[in-house]
Amino acid sequence: MMLMTKFGKFKLRLVATINLSVLLSLFNIASTTSNYWLKHTDHGITHYTGLLRSCHTASCFWRNGILNNEHSLWSILVRLFLLMGTLTNIFVVVLLIIAFVYKLNKKSKVTIRLMEWANFTLLSSFLLIFVGFIIFISNKFNYSMWLHAISMIILIITSNMLTRTFSSIYFQNTRLAHCNKSCDTAVSNAKLSMVVNQENECKAKSIENLNEKNEQVTDNKDLIEMNQIQNEQTQQITDNNVQLNDEVIDTNNGQQNNA
Repeated sequence: MMLMTKFGKFKLRLVATINLSVLLSLFNIASTTSNYWLKHTDHGITHYTGLLRSCHTASCFWRNGILNNEHSLWSILVRLFLLMGTLTNIFVVVLLIIAFVYKLNKKSKVTIRLMEWANFTLLSSFLLIFVGFIIFISNKFNYSMWLHAISMIILIITSNMLTRTFSSIYFQNTRLAHCNKSCDTAVSNAKLSMVVNQENECKAKSIENLNEKNEQVTDNKDLIEMNQIQNEQTQQITDNNVQLNDEVIDTNNGQQNNA
């Protein structure tokens, strides 16, 4: 419980993931560099051949080739691809350890970048080892040697895929890491500020609508007043016209009476 409280579930999952990835990579390295990963019979003597040397029941010795194929292109290619795959797998272990150190120093971005490179390097390591074993079994051997080589390929594929899977799980968990209390507080404050801003915007819009309505009302009042003024002016004009007509009629009547 104290460990859970101190590091948290996520950090414990991180430690388990990187440790398992490193162990599987070390297992790949040990399996490809072992002196005894393939058993075969040569001139009635049982041999155990590895990447760099071959042993039989009496003694172990360094060889230039594999299975009595000294200095052959086939032997050189097999050892070259297996050695390159093993070296890249060692580089994967180094990247995982560096990523673990950066994670302990709370540098998640660097850790994610290192894990991406580790996944890419692990895939290239698998391809190199796979090609090496394909070249190895391309030569004509007996049935038992084919089974040994195929079982070794399955072993390498399984361990590499498991390592890649756990690394990708760590990568996803790092991307989806849960916020701490300060982060939750910041998120809640941001949500509250967004709500307040939305309310302020709604109030501002309502005030603008009211102002527009008031402007429309004042415009209508101005129009009504202007219409009233125009009506009064027309009424005065009509009254003046009536008076003029009456005066004209009176003058005409006076002239007729004088005549």
